[in-house]
Order: sequence, then structure tokens, then C-alpha cells
Amino acid sequence: MNLHSARASVAMLRMMGCANGRSARLLHSDCVVDEKTVVLQKKENEGFGFVLRGAKAQTPIEEFTPTPAFPALQYLESVDEGGVAWRAGLRMGDFLIEVNGQNVVKVGHRQVVNMIRQGGN
Repeated sequence: MNLHSARASVAMLRMMGCANGRSARLLHSDCVVDEKTVVLQKKENEGFGFVLRGAKAQTPIEEFTPTPAFPALQYLESVDEGGVAWRAGLRMGDFLIEVNGQNVVKVGHRQVVNMIRQGGN
């Protein structure tokens, strides 16, 4: 039995629905946003089950201004159905706003990935 595991706490924003069925990016003022924090707990030999996409800068991007349509630099491009992230409630298109208690709205891709990996128990 494998007793080693990894854990990450992730706060996310999800665009729930927009007027006229339009994209949140096209009509942000009429979109409903859902915000929640989930804890991802995985075994040592499995992944968190998502693909993270976003800005790949080495340092925080201070010029970035969050908007209702684009609230953070990092988002989930895909989530493996039935995987750790899926079971925790994360879905494709969710924006990451916090990882392990630290704000990541303006943080580059590599740093966010490292923060998730270093979640610990």
C-alpha cells in the first residue's frame, strides 16, 4: 500500500453563464461567476488530472489587469473526467486565482506549476 501522497489547495473562478449564450470574454458584464476553493489530494503515482495553460513569464506580470472575463493568467485547458481535479469539482475553463493560500492571479505558468507540485500534506 502506498502511503505517500500530494495535496494542493486551489481557489478558482468559473464563468457560469452569460447572456445570449455568448462567451464570457465577449460579454463579461452579463456573466455569472462562481468562486470556490478545492483541495486536490492525490496518490504519489498519479497526476492531478488537468492541463494548465496561461502566461509563461518568469516573474509576476504586474501589467496584467484582471477583468470579469479574464480574472487570472492561468486557466484549465482540460480536466480528465474522473481524475483527481474532476472529482474535486474543477472543470475546463476554470481560472486559478489562488494556490496553497497564495494569490496567483498575476503569476506565470512555471511558478504556478511549482506551487501546485510543492503543495505538500
